[in-house]
Amino acid sequence: MSAKTYFTVIRHGETEWNRDGRIQGSRNSDLTIIGKRQAWALGKRFAQTRFDAIYSSDLKRAWETAVTIAGAGEDAIRKDVRLREANMGVFEGLNRDELESKYGEEWKQFLLGDASSCIPEGESYNQFEARILEFFREKAELHKEESIAVITHGGVLGALLRATLEIPFERKRAFSHHNASVNIFTFYNGKVTLGTWGDISHLEGL
Repeated sequence: MSAKTYFTVIRHGETEWNRDGRIQGSRNSDLTIIGKRQAWALGKRFAQTRFDAIYSSDLKRAWETAVTIAGAGEDAIRKDVRLREANMGVFEGLNRDELESKYGEEWKQFLLGDASSCIPEGESYNQFEARILEFFREKAELHKEESIAVITHGGVLGALLRATLEIPFERKRAFSHHNASVNIFTFYNGKVTLGTWGDISHLEGL
């Protein structure tokens, strides 16, 4: 019988570009004061939790959140570029008004929800989802009957949720992926199930 792998997938704390409504994608943006407090709250929540492995996106916002969670065990965190946010190409660094002004047609095309369409200088949703699922399936095989922490991005969480619940990219997003949220997925016998989505109970009082 196939063994289960338990993934606790965590989104990074709030960043300056999250606050300003700018698309981050594969670029770096610093955690805000709130984002640092959110990361601290995650560290407190998991202070007594033993993970068999911790993986993080190599982007600064995810790495800083992961270090806070890992505490003195920073050297145990493994970076993986497949956990990066979607490459949003020419859209990165822009807010909605700037997108409509500079890349109106490209932005309209993106909003149509064509999973095979590539953002200029970026990647398509199909390419994005493929690298994410490759990571999780690979680690599920490597870490059977283990509990794994993954610190990553909102888009990664969204793609994993869509794949798990079979929600096509063409269907407009009707779910939230909060900063510093805790989300639990189980991989078993080639299938994925969702256990917890969007848990931010540790942020109460911030």
